[in-house]
Amino acid sequence: MRKSIEVNPKSAEALNYLGYMLVEKENKIEEALEIIKKALALDPENGAYLDSLGWAYFKLKDYVQAEFYLEKSIQILQDDPVIYDHLGDLYFQIKEKGKAIRYWKRALETNIEDKDKVKQKIERAIRE
Repeated sequence: MRKSIEVNPKSAEALNYLGYMLVEKENKIEEALEIIKKALALDPENGAYLDSLGWAYFKLKDYVQAEFYLEKSIQILQDDPVIYDHLGDLYFQIKEKGKAIRYWKRALETNIEDKDKVKQKIERAIRE
């Protein structure tokens, strides 16, 4: 992916993909944040890029920024199960279990791939 960006440094898609990969590996999240911001500078209303930025802030425990970008993202990509899952994780983390459960249920309704994992999150939130 880095090679692709070297060839075309204005590829917002490649920048976002690399940034999100770095966030998911929880490896170099600060670097990921800067890369994702470059993608957003090229395409500021892209819901997927906004999600990536929100998720990076979540991993950095900056929950205010995470909420801002994840909520903005879901307004654009209204049926994205991954964003609903991210929002569920965020709201659970900040002790808003009702919102977390609602977002996780929405992730299930919009056909998230790992349904069992999301169901486990809901069950955990209900237990706690």
